[in-house]
Amino acid sequence: LSIKGRDFRWGLDVNQSPTLKSISMEVPRGELWAIVGPLGSGKSSLLAAVAGVINCDTVGKGNAYEGVAASGPSRTYVAQEPMVVNDTLRQNVMFGMQEGMDETLEAR
Repeated sequence: LSIKGRDFRWGLDVNQSPTLKSISMEVPRGELWAIVGPLGSGKSSLLAAVAGVINCDTVGKGNAYEGVAASGPSRTYVAQEPMVVNDTLRQNVMFGMQEGMDETLEAR
């Protein structure tokens, strides 16, 4: 994973100050890192940025993810706050699945 001098923000409002400013980091493949710090220091925001959950600023910097590179095995991000829609348990489990999955699940 490599990030070079990028800003990240929650939301799309470019007038809002970036959540993470001028982030640069490199994690060589195969290394295990721990992100530690006090409450509110940006640990969750950094992980969300790495996972592509929050927006990388493009203002004056060209391509949104120029300067951001990740390779290797797939990554999974689990947020602190669960994403649950106000619907049935089934709809929450099916969230994001393609139409037609009902028939597939019913067949099992």
